[in-house]
Amino acid sequence: MCTPIKLIPDLLTDPNQTLMKEVQPLLGLFHKGVNVNGPLQVLCDGCAQKPEGLHCCHSAVHDGERREYRGPSPKAHNNLQSFEHVQLQIVAIAPDSQRLNLLMKVFGEVFTMLSEEQRNAIIGWVKERVAQNEFKCVLKAPVFSVLPSGSLEKPIIQNGSSVKAKMNVMNVPRAERAQHSSNDAVPKCPPRMLWLKANVLAMMGPYLSRLSLEEAKTIPKEELCEFFRTPDFSPSFQNVSGMQPALGRTLFQRLKQECSSSDNFTHYMDRLGSLACFFDGAPSLNLNLSRKLLSQIDTCNNPEIDTHQFRRDVNASELVNGLPDSLLSSLSLSTLEKADLRSVDQLQGRGWTRAQSAFLLKKILGNSINLGELRKLGQAVQGVTCEMIEKINQTDVLEMAQILNESCAWLSRIQIQCTAQKIFASLEEQRPGYFTNINNSELQAIPAMLLIHLPVEQIQNLSDAVCPAFMEKMKQVNLSFLANSSPARYTLTKRAIGCLKRNVSDLSAAEVLTLGPLVCELDPAWISSLNPAALNSTLKALVSCQYIQQQHREHLFRLLTTTYGDPAYWSEEDMRVLGPLLLLNDTVIEKLPAKSWMKSYLSDLMDSLPSQPLVPLPKEFGSWFDLSALQRKLFELRTSSTLLNRRKRELVSTLTEPTLTYIEDLKQWNVYWTPTQLSKMTVQTFKDAVPTLGEIPNYSTEQLAALRAKTLEAWQSVSMLNESQMSNLGCICQSFSADVLAKLRIASLDTLETLTACNFTQTQRTAVWQAFERVAGISVAGLGHLEMVGLGQFICGLQPGQIDQLNSPSFREAVEVLGRAPCPLNSRELLKEKAVAAFGKPKTWTEAQVSILGNIIAGLSAVELGSLNPTVLPFIQPSAIPLIPSERLAALSVSQLKALGPDNAAAVTEAQRAGLRVDQRAALDEAMGLKTAGTEVPTGSSTGVSNPGSGGSVPLPLKGGAAVESMAGWVLLMQAIAPLLFGYIL
Repeated sequence: MCTPIKLIPDLLTDPNQTLMKEVQPLLGLFHKGVNVNGPLQVLCDGCAQKPEGLHCCHSAVHDGERREYRGPSPKAHNNLQSFEHVQLQIVAIAPDSQRLNLLMKVFGEVFTMLSEEQRNAIIGWVKERVAQNEFKCVLKAPVFSVLPSGSLEKPIIQNGSSVKAKMNVMNVPRAERAQHSSNDAVPKCPPRMLWLKANVLAMMGPYLSRLSLEEAKTIPKEELCEFFRTPDFSPSFQNVSGMQPALGRTLFQRLKQECSSSDNFTHYMDRLGSLACFFDGAPSLNLNLSRKLLSQIDTCNNPEIDTHQFRRDVNASELVNGLPDSLLSSLSLSTLEKADLRSVDQLQGRGWTRAQSAFLLKKILGNSINLGELRKLGQAVQGVTCEMIEKINQTDVLEMAQILNESCAWLSRIQIQCTAQKIFASLEEQRPGYFTNINNSELQAIPAMLLIHLPVEQIQNLSDAVCPAFMEKMKQVNLSFLANSSPARYTLTKRAIGCLKRNVSDLSAAEVLTLGPLVCELDPAWISSLNPAALNSTLKALVSCQYIQQQHREHLFRLLTTTYGDPAYWSEEDMRVLGPLLLLNDTVIEKLPAKSWMKSYLSDLMDSLPSQPLVPLPKEFGSWFDLSALQRKLFELRTSSTLLNRRKRELVSTLTEPTLTYIEDLKQWNVYWTPTQLSKMTVQTFKDAVPTLGEIPNYSTEQLAALRAKTLEAWQSVSMLNESQMSNLGCICQSFSADVLAKLRIASLDTLETLTACNFTQTQRTAVWQAFERVAGISVAGLGHLEMVGLGQFICGLQPGQIDQLNSPSFREAVEVLGRAPCPLNSRELLKEKAVAAFGKPKTWTEAQVSILGNIIAGLSAVELGSLNPTVLPFIQPSAIPLIPSERLAALSVSQLKALGPDNAAAVTEAQRAGLRVDQRAALDEAMGLKTAGTEVPTGSSTGVSNPGSGGSVPLPLKGGAAVESMAGWVLLMQAIAPLLFGYIL
């Protein structure tokens, strides 16, 4: 071994050397509050030590006293994050100020690469260091897991892999052991420790953008202003995105009001960086300063700039060209209308929304498009309508398909469906019986995303001669483009199995895997007849499935346990290979034993799964797994006592009440505390944890009652709460009655912005609006578009007469946000009247206008709905569909219902379907791709798949290549457009 390299001391010797970069991979080990302090050493294994730093190393990390922990030696070098396990010695001796400063420079270099959780962990770690160094106190006692053989261990999740930080108690210096065994020698820090001095602010760099709102408010004025005058201020906020709006506005206002005069503050524009996102002094800007401001907002997100306005002398074209893509979606249609955009060349490379794309294509191209224009669209391809696709020349359809395939990430299901229908009809017209006589090269020319929409009769009749091309295409398919119960899933799988042409038991693992994503559609009975090697590989392949048919799940889980045994006895290795299939059975997840590695693995599993959408997708396009059981199990493991049962080596649960440490660690999973546990929380813990608890919108009624009681215990009278306390309480305010809410002192839109993420009732919304109206002294007629945007869901609280008083031009600018509000029918009807005044009669509405109106569409009368042009119906927001009264939805014609497209048709509720005629229900099914006229749907199959509607598995098949039988017939829509934030534009 070569000489150990002392990482931290080298930094102190030469802060500019490139060795600093070699420490970066250790950052993930600061995860979840684990204290990892220098000095550290890393031993090289068979490598030469070069002047520029660490080049290859064994996974052994040492502390200053040469204690060693080893893990597996990776092939990769210069990247400690590639280790599967890193055993890191923890030395709880706080680094001095100079060392801490240098470490924070390292952290600043990788700020953009870290998760929010890692960033917050580093802030907490720094605060602890500052407390120990400057204030000689500790924030809270460390939490360790007591393990056999006297070691302390806490698992960490880093980039999806398990990393462990371990301390050997027997080898820890006596002083440190004393620190962990008793906190008597070091006092606990006061709750309001003013730790953010000017030097600490300078050291924090970009991490200042992740401070809590309370921390920002308590920075001493003189320290903040001293920092503002230093050269370190500007770099701290350069190119920093994702800052919470309330935090950004607080820092901006404090700097403006406390650290400069309002007259000269604009001169600091070029130093504000991301804080420029919160500039609110538009009237004081001249053209020069407006342009300087535009140059500072590259990293702004839409919610961060909702107080921006530009003077009239910044014209629309200059604004469109000057805005970064991250802000482009904030521009209203009226702004785009004023901009000088005349060619699709001007649309390339920009991040347009779906509504903007539809508007711009209509403005520039009308209702038709040629291949040259189509090729240039980029993200604006979202605005291509079915009408435009239908007008493409028949001879150009294959080239059109290839062009659209290159932009498939931006296409909606309806666009893919229309393209498929166009190409299939054109090819059949060019050569009758095209798909009956198709050859391999012709099949290869059709993109997989379109081929899966081929009518089921034509899939069934594909000749064996095209099996090579067909199987190659099946490896590429994205089944999320099809409804979960689409008969095409059944037919495609059946045809692919037919191409295998062998007995099931004779199929090799490789042959089965040629089915690609269609493996997810296989019947468990067919899978069970595979030979052991093929069976094993097939079950492992199912781990990656985005959807498994409901009727297969019970049988598939039974096959899984028959093959691998009870999951309670699986090894960690088996669990990591097969673990996602546990989601087939909630009960088995609940019964998993609390083994020492289980929490680490289940956390990894949770991180690896697709995040659940805020608004659940319709069942026809949703994923198959429900994460609630997994979340409950992880909550149970995370809140279990860290003492181990030595005989069973399992965690023992003894926790009876939430503590601050657990609450901050759990975040959104605090929703799993029982009402009884919440009621046992101490008042001080509740006060300290309120900002975290207040972020959860989906508490039960019983949990809210417990939290309301705790609020009264902490502050006695709810009506005396200030706005800061209300913002911290957040969604806990859902527990207050309408009478209490109406008495609150709400004068700031920032407070409403915080509360709008919660699930208030209509009565509560009305009360909150009344409280704001009373305290802020604002008139409805005086609401500008920014105020309307700031009201969020509380716009629903306006009385009927007040909605009529809304300023029409301001309403037109704010309608994108107002369209997301969950207003009741009477409010939607009144907002619809404002929309008619702004955009004209519904029969004249365009695709873009229908898109931005959102839920307001559900306020249309039956006559107005029936007057909508079928071409605009796919652009209705899916959230609006379930809100339409059943008797009004029934006013849509068969052609209109077909034109809704897959996503909107899937959003129709069972109650709404019940009010439709038979031919209307058939039209909805056709829109979703669930039905093809003239075909018969079998109830089972002998080819390894059961039809989604058959309700169960089929008898064990004998062969994989049976005759083809007759049977029936993840592109995501853009999210709702962000608030309009720019006004006063020519």
